Amino acid sequence: KKTKNNKRKTRTTRMKLALICAVTLTVLLATGAVSASETTKADCAKDVVLVADRSGSLWFDKKNGANSRLVRKALLEVIKDLAKENAQATEEKDKHRVAVVAFSGSAEIVLPFGIVGTAGYKVNQLFEAAKKWIPNKTSGTTNHFEAYQKALELFSKNPSPRRRMSVMVTDGVSNCQGTKNCRLPPHVDFRTLIAELKSHKVLLAGTLLNTKQKPPRSFKSMFSVDSRGKHVLHRAKNFDATPLLKKILETGCDEDVDKSSSGSSSSSSSGSSSGSTSSGSSG
Repeated sequence: KKTKNNKRKTRTTRMKLALICAVTLTVLLATGAVSASETTKADCAKDVVLVADRSGSLWFDKKNGANSRLVRKALLEVIKDLAKENAQATEEKDKHRVAVVAFSGSAEIVLPFGIVGTAGYKVNQLFEAAKKWIPNKTSGTTNHFEAYQKALELFSKNPSPRRRMSVMVTDGVSNCQGTKNCRLPPHVDFRTLIAELKSHKVLLAGTLLNTKQKPPRSFKSMFSVDSRGKHVLHRAKNFDATPLLKKILETGCDEDVDKSSSGSSSSSSSGSSSGSTSSGSSG
């Protein structure tokens, strides 16, 4: 009997506490002390630069797993998701902005920063534009250095309180140095370039489409290090980057990155000036 009475009292106490909490929250919402958006942990607004590989190895071919159509599909799926989230935001400061850099032997800002879903950045407009950004018949080598230079240009010229992310989709490490039609300075210093991007509080993430190639250490050093000490670089399953890109973009504003990168990044980046531009080649 005592056990039953104790259980009944515990259940009654819990119900009372739940009722008190509900009433308190209702009062706070009614008085404006707490907004409805604060009652749930919503994703924060982001500035996202999508850095897309359009080098020759991505030429669309039925026999070729990693191809330009998959890169284009991944970018557009992410843009579609950002547009859906923007549609639910009421204030401009809470809306995501997106920009796109496309690269092969050289890099180009094909879409400057803009709020997804607004004029010029409607999903259907970007779907059409993407066919020109990443054509089926791609060509050229792989110049990650200039791609990051363009990303830095976007972030440095567009200050914002939003969460800043550069997300690269590529099928291999740089193979640009010493080749024709490749804008690459004689002395490439990836370490300095990456440090500049990080000084703008940019999370450097990437998805590697080539699952057969093990990325060298110098390639990994191009990306941020998370709180577990691992580089934010994922290898796509079946050459499909879409799920991984969405996972990267789910990173919240409170995610701690690059705190442990000072040792890891500096040691691995020391060879980036030459290693990252000459080792490997899926161009």
